[in-house]
Amino acid sequence: MTRENLNNTFNLYPMDSPVTISDDAKDGSYSCKVTADENTAFKNGTSDQWTKVLTFPLPEEAKGKRIGYLVVLDGIDFFTSNDTPEELEELSRVSNMFTYLPVVFDVNGRGTAPKNQYVEIGKAIKQPDVADADGWTLKGWYKEAACENAWNFELDKAESETVLYAKWAKTEASVPRIVKQPSDLELTPGYKTGSISLTAEAAEGHALHYQWYVNKTNSNEGGTAVAGAEAAEFTVPEGKAAGTEEYYYCVVTAVREDNGETKSVTSETAVLKVVAEKESTPEAEKESTPEAEKESTTEAEKATTPVPEKETKEDPAKQMGKDGTALGKGASAEAAKAAILAMKTDEAPAGSKFRLLQLKSLKQTTNSVKITWKKVSGAKKYVVYGNKCGKKNKMKKLKTTSGNKQTFRKVAGKKVAKGTYYKFLVVALDKDNKVVSASKTIHAATKGGKAGNHKSVSVSKTVIEKAKKLKKGKTLKLGAKAVAQSKKL
Repeated sequence: MTRENLNNTFNLYPMDSPVTISDDAKDGSYSCKVTADENTAFKNGTSDQWTKVLTFPLPEEAKGKRIGYLVVLDGIDFFTSNDTPEELEELSRVSNMFTYLPVVFDVNGRGTAPKNQYVEIGKAIKQPDVADADGWTLKGWYKEAACENAWNFELDKAESETVLYAKWAKTEASVPRIVKQPSDLELTPGYKTGSISLTAEAAEGHALHYQWYVNKTNSNEGGTAVAGAEAAEFTVPEGKAAGTEEYYYCVVTAVREDNGETKSVTSETAVLKVVAEKESTPEAEKESTPEAEKESTTEAEKATTPVPEKETKEDPAKQMGKDGTALGKGASAEAAKAAILAMKTDEAPAGSKFRLLQLKSLKQTTNSVKITWKKVSGAKKYVVYGNKCGKKNKMKKLKTTSGNKQTFRKVAGKKVAKGTYYKFLVVALDKDNKVVSASKTIHAATKGGKAGNHKSVSVSKTVIEKAKKLKKGKTLKLGAKAVAQSKKL
């Protein structure tokens, strides 16, 4: 005798790894067979519960697996006589059934689809590992192909056969790096050729594009694009008159070849000057006087001839600030740079101050650090230095900008790593390339490791009250406690 389509009247318990029992008719029925050859059913103790191990036909995706299921028929009068089973009587109770549902991952035409999962009804789906496709980054899994409602792998549960759809976004381009900044150029009227150039590099899979700009002031913002100047080397047009003074800079753009995404970086400015040829001077004429005429000069003439003082020009790299330091106000950019690059400690250098720039880092990820600072009156540009923390990692020049914030995904030519400390310092320069102010050195840790950052400083109320009562000319030693962003750090 055969009994089929028991319509949810039995419980299923998996005997091996989970698979799906298919409801082919979509009517809630699941097929099983009790035949005359299976007349050895036994009673479970003294209860009314009969048990039998049966094998069910599996769906296409489960082929190749041999899975046994324990079927429990609750409240069924099931008799055998002379090795021939009787008809199953009317069911006295409908029992619950549970099974495993297929979960299909649709990658929406990109990347490689992960294997299907088989999930128990009412249980969570495990988030699959999926490699990013070329030029595309996986942003999550969604309940529909239009990717409007995201699937929450912690809260959402499998209640029916499920298809999850991958949402993709174009992978960001990498910021190009300027290896050699453009240099100043001085020409004389009637010049035939002259050029300003730079050297840049981009990450693998990126193409470099260039656009030169000209400005009337020493700034790498707000200039006018030079038509046709779209190469690493810019040739100065002929015919510029004596007295010309122009500032040129280049915007270098890296374009991903697989998706067209771009990232740009702006070079420092280079000044072009057209200077008239020097006129003949008495000193020059003297040089052209014949030797015989020179020798006829009397001793009296020699005695009365004033001796010109030698011109002295201070080495820019030695021009200190008003406070005598390389980072004090008025110091040259060259002196500041030399002092910073020569630092042998992670401590803040002499002459640096917090008050004006107030450099800080408020946002860190596993692969980036964002720093911000206040704009300073009189400053035309800001030079950012940085590297990984540690005495062996000397400061490197990272960026010149006229803005007051910067996000770094590369520091000193290397990608920012997770769980790592980095140090930064900013110097504000005026239009004459003199120091306006230099920040204190700050340290920031990326996420993803044991390293962490402080979110605040805690001072006791008692100390605060004492500080309020402090009289002019008196000092008070404060005791403060740094508060970490997380107790795990």
